[in-house]
Amino acid sequence: MVMIPQGDKSEEAIEGADVDLTESILTFVETHFREEIYAETVAEHFGISEGHLCRLFKGRTGKTFVDFLHQKRIEEAKRLLRESKEYIYQIADRVGFRSPCYFSKVFKELEGRSPKEYRRLHLFGDGSEEA
Repeated sequence: MVMIPQGDKSEEAIEGADVDLTESILTFVETHFREEIYAETVAEHFGISEGHLCRLFKGRTGKTFVDFLHQKRIEEAKRLLRESKEYIYQIADRVGFRSPCYFSKVFKELEGRSPKEYRRLHLFGDGSEEA
């Protein structure tokens, strides 16, 4: 436990500020996930260290910054795979992956199947495996 000298902010005020900051960071990532963003640049944007950003992120979401970013990007990619006829490489770029190969690797790690397989399974919009 960190001892706070008298006259400084209370622990509750510091924790409240961290909660507000964490919510601002989450909102920022939700808004900018399609862009090329990194923990380092997000930390700079908020005037904190990368280590502090990562601790806040892990404490709030249970995930690392990169894992959260990938999850957000893949969720949007899944929606686009179901609802659009765009090529997979176009979807990868739209959701913030500059490399279609890396996109496919991350997608398969998170979803257990490739983007192409996912699309084929969801052609009917109901997740039916009849494709």
